[in-house]
Amino acid sequence: MMKTTIQIAVLGVAFGLLSHATSIVNIELTVTTEDGLPGSALTFSGTLTNETGNVEYLNGLSFADAGFYDSEDPFDTYAPIYLTAYESSGPFELFTVSIPNPFTPGSYPSTVTLNGGAGPSSTDDLGLASYTVQVDPPSTPEPGSAGLLLLGCAPLALLAWRRLRTGASRP
Repeated sequence: MMKTTIQIAVLGVAFGLLSHATSIVNIELTVTTEDGLPGSALTFSGTLTNETGNVEYLNGLSFADAGFYDSEDPFDTYAPIYLTAYESSGPFELFTVSIPNPFTPGSYPSTVTLNGGAGPSSTDDLGLASYTVQVDPPSTPEPGSAGLLLLGCAPLALLAWRRLRTGASRP
């Protein structure tokens, strides 16, 4: 009897945790990793799907990341005001991440949370999506490229020097 009660309690807790972890609105990003250089802006697009039988108002986004400048301007422009029961938005631009310049190159995992709820001023967490910003190092030419450039310019410099020295002028 005691063993059965404990098993039921464990199953109840596990079910409660699983149901709590389920999103009200599923955020499916089109691409979960974007690459960019310091000083660039990356736009993430995706689809929102209401997983409930209720109307859910979509009132904004919040971010947890590594110090980027996040903008929900695309969300404010393109997102529907609400999703009806089991409705999907279709793909649209959700948010923009601007990488400050300078910024240390590397891979930065982040999350975006959709806020909203039963009314137009609700701020409940409706869904969460993970994304990664890959900051690339600024490109610098290889030393061999600079040498080839100088080697290519040397004959032109020699011709100009000879013309100046001999006093020759162009026709």
